Amino acid sequence: MACVQTLSRLNRTTAGKEETFVLDFENSAEDIEKGFQPFYDRVTLSKETDPNQLYNIRTDLDKFAIHTAADLEAFAKQWFAAKPKLELLQGVTNPVAKTWQAQPEEDKVDYKSKARDFVKLYAFISHLVPLRDTGLEKLFVFLRFLLPLLPAKKGEGPLEVLGMVDMEKLAVRQKEKKDIGLKRGETKVDPLNYGGGAALSEEEREALSKIIEDLNTRFNTSFSEDEIMVIKQLEKKISEDEALQQQLKNGAPHAVAATFRQVAEDAFEDLVNDNFKFYKKVSDDEEVSKEFFARLFEWYLNGHAKKKA
Repeated sequence: MACVQTLSRLNRTTAGKEETFVLDFENSAEDIEKGFQPFYDRVTLSKETDPNQLYNIRTDLDKFAIHTAADLEAFAKQWFAAKPKLELLQGVTNPVAKTWQAQPEEDKVDYKSKARDFVKLYAFISHLVPLRDTGLEKLFVFLRFLLPLLPAKKGEGPLEVLGMVDMEKLAVRQKEKKDIGLKRGETKVDPLNYGGGAALSEEEREALSKIIEDLNTRFNTSFSEDEIMVIKQLEKKISEDEALQQQLKNGAPHAVAATFRQVAEDAFEDLVNDNFKFYKKVSDDEEVSKEFFARLFEWYLNGHAKKKA
């Protein structure tokens, strides 16, 4: 899936862009074929996208009390004016952005996630069917303007890596050319889970807090409560892996464990840019890393067992 996303993004056109080049140290031709085959020829949704989900997300957003109905009305009045004034639009959204900044980290992440989902879902559905609810339109234009004002949590980039790579000594040699033949067919995919957000239940928070507490006690590490959401996002990415889900249904216990470790490590590597401090705490000590993934695997299995029940 990652190679499909990468190459699809590289294929986007823009002024001055003439060609692209991909230097791939990992994937073989077989990997690329396997990644693209499900999406070749025709992809259909397994079920329809429900427009009512817009109202569900709006209700969830209202519960945060970060923006108000008065904010939406004031913004819409200026946005749909004959000559909108940027300073007046910012006069509405800037205070809302400050209110968002003052929220707990978990609420900030969840609000932004749901706001982004609302904007994407509204943009998608409004191209297919007429939406006559002006309240949805007002919320759409407001959130679309607000989202760029809600910054992502900055991570500490692994800048020391740059000093370890000497690009001047990189030699590019062509080894072979290979045509990848894809078979025509149809693949059904599930629609996106708009509005899922990133909220934690009390049970999940307690379980993750216990993992952090145990690691800190046993290894004298410095994991904080703020990093609970990082672990939750990591677990969410792992749980969405189709190969792991298939192994969990049909595979032997040792095969499930091996697949989980591979999927978890791949997902963990993605943390290196946005959550480098957390990445470093886990990866710097082999014993910490071993225990962390073992506890994550245990939590994953428990969650799956509860779903089956």
